[in-house]
Amino acid sequence: MLGRHLIGARSHQTLQKALHTRPFAHNIAELNQQLDDIIDYYNNHRPHRALNRRAWPPESRHVGG
Repeated sequence: MLGRHLIGARSHQTLQKALHTRPFAHNIAELNQQLDDIIDYYNNHRPHRALNRRAWPPESRHVGG
């Protein structure tokens, strides 16, 4: 589900940095799981500057197209 919400000029760099902190993926399934985990953190759990370093509240998260 890569790219579902992680969109922007820095998304490629963000993914590269996050992947370098994880163990090497030995197959595509492992890589896809790592990408899903990174994107979930980026979209749902990381502190956001506009929210006073808090994550988006669950009720404000938009899912779907």
